[in-house]
Amino acid sequence: PPLVQHVERGERLAAQGQLGPAIEAFEKARAAGAGSAAFLNRLGGLYLEAERFEAAAAAFRESLKERPDQLQVYARLGEAYLAAGKLDSAIHFVAQARALAPASSAVHSSLAFLLLQRQPADLPLARAHLDTALQLDPANAEAHRYLGFYYTRTDSLRQAIAAYRRVSELDPDNVEALNNLGYLHLEQKDYAGALGYYEQA
Repeated sequence: PPLVQHVERGERLAAQGQLGPAIEAFEKARAAGAGSAAFLNRLGGLYLEAERFEAAAAAFRESLKERPDQLQVYARLGEAYLAAGKLDSAIHFVAQARALAPASSAVHSSLAFLLLQRQPADLPLARAHLDTALQLDPANAEAHRYLGFYYTRTDSLRQAIAAYRRVSELDPDNVEALNNLGYLHLEQKDYAGALGYYEQA
């Protein structure tokens, strides 16, 4: 059927790195009637990769109409809105994911990250979500990374260093954590320490 042919062609083009033609093929499949949650998630992912953030958000919203229980799609929708500069919309949808899975450490850390992008008045709420995330999963490297960001924003450099060191323990290949450690050691005029972390990165 034409619908299947469009999808198969789109996947082949995507595998070859031809993002624009791949999206066109998927859009033809959409016009031919494709509309499952899995299809819309794939289309949304391609739009995200192409930095067509509004289109990605629309695809993910449609997917959630088909299956409202998709926890990961709320996070991807938040990602699309954040990239589009719509922070409040990103927070709104990730908060819906929290309602769906209140015991998810990943959701709490994602929500904390978004709140850290807002005004200083939102910092206590961001910290509360980070505390919850780490209570649920002490080995959540992303939550420790966001905790480092929180401490950096609050000018608590020693605590920020401790948080990023914990990220490096949990995820030794995390280049961002190593670069942040280098920067924080520079801020403290520990040039040898900074160089060591930059060399590791």
